[in-house]
Amino acid sequence: MFRNKQIIFGKYLQIKDGYKVSDIVEECYDLIGDDFDVIYPKQLDINMVDQLKNIQKILAVLIMAMEVILLVILFVINTIHVKMRGKVVALMRFAGNSKLEVYLKILQNLCKNAIFGAIIGCFVGTLIIVPFGNYIGRVLSMPYLGPGSGEIILHMLLTVVIIVLVEVISASYPIFNICNMQPYLALRREAE
Repeated sequence: MFRNKQIIFGKYLQIKDGYKVSDIVEECYDLIGDDFDVIYPKQLDINMVDQLKNIQKILAVLIMAMEVILLVILFVINTIHVKMRGKVVALMRFAGNSKLEVYLKILQNLCKNAIFGAIIGCFVGTLIIVPFGNYIGRVLSMPYLGPGSGEIILHMLLTVVIIVLVEVISASYPIFNICNMQPYLALRREAE
């Protein structure tokens, strides 16, 4: 019945044509006992899909947590950055710039920094993730179906846009707060 009488765990059995699966399972039970299990390809696919869905859910929760942490960290950094620029804001207001002009100039400066950081982060992340994905495929002995170059570029652009939006959201309140302060109060606070 078996081409190879040695049964190696974790490997496929090579079976001659004309035998039923139930006969093979019975003979295996007779030879080995209850110390083995039969996994059918469809069941294997279902189990793998379920495990991958669980991993996907865990990653989604981790990504959401990181986004919240990013928003809080950016808010704190932007608050500190804008407070340090109180003198510049006051001088811009004394020079005749409106609150909106000052707001837009500071926001533009912060967004330039965010775009620069997001682009560098995307390139570094891509240089790490793509080879690591291939490594995972080799370790699991499964093909790695990573994104193509077009999809990677699309994700990079989407990431830059999201980072800029997060920057605008996290920086708006501190900038608005400092722009509404009277210029002489801002200068006096800087002098203290």
